[in-house]
Amino acid sequence: MANGGLPVYYYQALQMPLSEFIMPDGSFFLSLTSSPSFVVNRLESTAEGYLRMFFSVVNPLRGTAGSPFEFQGGEVVLIPRGWLIHSLRLSYGKWEQLMQCQYEIIEGREFPVLVSKSVKTTLGDGKFYEDTYSYSLLAEMMDPAMFTLSYYGLPEPDFGERRVGWFRIATMIIGVSLIAFALWQMHLKRRKDRT
Repeated sequence: MANGGLPVYYYQALQMPLSEFIMPDGSFFLSLTSSPSFVVNRLESTAEGYLRMFFSVVNPLRGTAGSPFEFQGGEVVLIPRGWLIHSLRLSYGKWEQLMQCQYEIIEGREFPVLVSKSVKTTLGDGKFYEDTYSYSLLAEMMDPAMFTLSYYGLPEPDFGERRVGWFRIATMIIGVSLIAFALWQMHLKRRKDRT
């Protein structure tokens, strides 16, 4: 066990893939799992084969002291294929935030691709608001012309024809000759100094 009860193999598996996921409070999930304030209370499997982790935060942020996180704890459901976040709930005492992620399996990609994320914030009085973010990470949907200057009405630069001219060849020959001459002079000087 390492990091407050999280088995070492789970903790090591979580390090890289989850660094791209930003939690509803704006911090990275990786910064939470690597924080000394992060404590895993319980791990369990879901019916879908996902990993549910209940956690708490020791000394949540109160004023300027405590951990860098304002929430007191929560739970995260991880998809073992790539250790992606399926859902995340953060508890702030009287109110909480819930994040749900949806993925698509794209042909030719090793891991599923995040296509949408919804964040629901429930306040202490029962009122809530919800934000949904949609992502399109398909390179096939992007027009290659977007990566040219002419797409934005600017002229494309003309660097001229790329070829090695006689001037470049002559310059290289002179340079190599000067280096060879300098080495020959050093050799003669050493030979003279030895005798």
